[in-house]
Amino acid sequence: MSLIAVIDDERTNRAILERLLGREHEVVLYETGSDALAVLSEQIPEIVLLDVMMPGPDGYEVCRQIKAQSWGADLPIIFISARDDPASVLAGYEAGGHDYVTKPFNHDEIKEKVRINLRQAAERREFQAGFREASQLVMNSFRENSMLGVVMRLLQRSFHIHDVAELGQAVLETLAELELNATLAMTLQPDTHYHCHGGPATPIERQLLRIMAERGRIVDFHRTRTIFNGTRSALLVKNMPVEDEVRYGQLKDLLAILIDGVDARLSNLDEHRRLLLARENSSTLADEMGQFLATLNQAQERLKVEIGRATDDVAEQMALLLVELGATTELHLEHEQRLEAAVAEHQQRVERLLAGASNLSLAFDRFLERMRSGTLTEEELAQLLQGLR
Repeated sequence: MSLIAVIDDERTNRAILERLLGREHEVVLYETGSDALAVLSEQIPEIVLLDVMMPGPDGYEVCRQIKAQSWGADLPIIFISARDDPASVLAGYEAGGHDYVTKPFNHDEIKEKVRINLRQAAERREFQAGFREASQLVMNSFRENSMLGVVMRLLQRSFHIHDVAELGQAVLETLAELELNATLAMTLQPDTHYHCHGGPATPIERQLLRIMAERGRIVDFHRTRTIFNGTRSALLVKNMPVEDEVRYGQLKDLLAILIDGVDARLSNLDEHRRLLLARENSSTLADEMGQFLATLNQAQERLKVEIGRATDDVAEQMALLLVELGATTELHLEHEQRLEAAVAEHQQRVERLLAGASNLSLAFDRFLERMRSGTLTEEELAQLLQGLR
């Protein structure tokens, strides 16, 4: 049942309209425009039937005053007047009226006009509500796409970042664009790096990020604070917009994407650092292997020289004995002893040299074995080199 206000200074007209419309609607009667204006804001009708010629403010002025109020801007007003000239109808239109009926009025016409204006008013309200909802959805979509663009720019930028400090700064800049105040923790073994808006992360923030690491993917606490946990990173946001439910939900989704992107980049940085370290170790090992082989070659050359020397020495001693024997036909005991001593000394020298050669062979075999298994360490290589020197 709709509420209808009838404003007419003639009692008969008020009574007719109340009887005509009262069965289907609730009707409130006012004798003057001033009476109606004094109370309409407290009991807002859905439609107004308004006389034009009245004491005090006329119907046109009353209409203008109603339309000037926020509650009356869209309120349907039907003028009921004895004047049917075009100027009067135009004045009603300019004042803000929705319809115009001349006296004496037809009862069915009045009922039909009331019905039509109430339906149109309901359609306008429904349209305006739908338009506001659609506008809000469009604005939310624009805002979400804008925030998504901010996060996507960070992820694209991160592909060109090769330093954890630079990555942390880029994340803070992105969060500032989203009007968020946060502390970021990133782990790149063996260290955890902290980045914070407004200065270093406080000890309690660092402790909180460690404590909350196992509490779940997204942890809400202390009204506006939320922690987003990743595998290598964690984000503490200190001013989540909890009062804006839509933006709050959008940010939760986007920040979860952001932390996944940071995790992925940290994994890449860790792998890149591991490959660089392996390359450096490989280069160092290659240098050490070259040194080992060079030292082994030098040891072999020394061995050859020593064997040659030992052979030359014994040959020289044998030659001297032969010269001495050439001067006599008898082999004296002294000669025999000297010959035996020279042979024994040569044998000992050769045995020592052969032992050195065996050591070289063992060192080389050990080197090859450790190389094949991939377990040769720098310390073991240094010991092998020391053994060759």
